[in-house]
Amino acid sequence: MLTLKNDESHSMRYITGGTAGSTKRTFILIHGGSKLQQNAEYWEPHFQFLSSFGQFYAVDCFGHGASTGSPSSEKDVAAIKQLISEQGINDHIVFIARSAGGAKLMRLLEDADIAAKVDRLILIAPASVGPTTVPAAVKDKKVLLFWAEKDPVISEQRADLVASSFDDVSISQRKRFTVARRTDLRAVIRKKTRLSGYKVYF
Repeated sequence: MLTLKNDESHSMRYITGGTAGSTKRTFILIHGGSKLQQNAEYWEPHFQFLSSFGQFYAVDCFGHGASTGSPSSEKDVAAIKQLISEQGINDHIVFIARSAGGAKLMRLLEDADIAAKVDRLILIAPASVGPTTVPAAVKDKKVLLFWAEKDPVISEQRADLVASSFDDVSISQRKRFTVARRTDLRAVIRKKTRLSGYKVYF
């Protein structure tokens, strides 16, 4: 548990695994907004896979899972910044964010020090990600976008808008930005015929 500085009523629980290393990635996973379905355990099917590339931290945002305190995007962002600082995570960060987690991630990346640590982003039907919300410091980062077909919360029609929010992206060729219609990270990344070049995405 991480207790938020200057607010002992908010403690963020997180799950971590894998092994840190100077050449390995650090994955920070931010779930969506549903209190019934979204928490750190949402990512559990991917823990072993991500561990093979480095270390991961899956957080329970406030108001979810075992974290204490009322829901607050502002405090979620502050707590994740604190986690990065306290764990001494200096670079090679891969942020993975789903739905409402995408909006929190964009706010987090407004911090230039955090943005400088980013290796790449994985966004799953992200909310509030568009040309006016993506910080300039991460517009040139490699991004992998997943979108479930007929997503009931955030329409897949937003995919092109999200893609256009990042520099060096060709909507027709998608050299850096690839849209997939499933959220099984292992299956999609390994299926080279579906996502050319992303078999070794990490």
